[in-house]
Amino acid sequence: MASHARLESSLRRSARLGREVLERATRRAVDWTNPGASQTTDNQADIPVRRTRTELADVFATMADLMVQMSHQCQSGCCTEPSDAERKHASRFHTQPPAGHRLTPSDEDFIIDVLPGTYAVTASVQESQQQTQVVTVKPGESFHLTFNL
Repeated sequence: MASHARLESSLRRSARLGREVLERATRRAVDWTNPGASQTTDNQADIPVRRTRTELADVFATMADLMVQMSHQCQSGCCTEPSDAERKHASRFHTQPPAGHRLTPSDEDFIIDVLPGTYAVTASVQESQQQTQVVTVKPGESFHLTFNL
């Protein structure tokens, strides 16, 4: 019964709020057919609100001006010859290392405990072919596998 009363109260509140929104909207009516600016007032606070209609051509003109400004800024910021610091940065961070050259050693040890059985262990590094070794593990055995990557 309490949920029925709560539902009814919620519906009454929603209806009241809906009526209030409708009343405010009718008080703020705007004449959209008037090509100039319309002056309306908000009766709740009696503050005049000025609404203007912006022409599409004005918007495009503003965008074109901004694009011209941005082009000039980009052109003034670009130079034909990079500085030594820029060259060093580009060669360090934006070029591929030579093939076969490793930046860090790839020796890594992994210890894996498994139940007895037969396992296929596969290893690879980025941009290299995978290597797979098949191992049969018996109870109490341990294996040391080496992959040449």
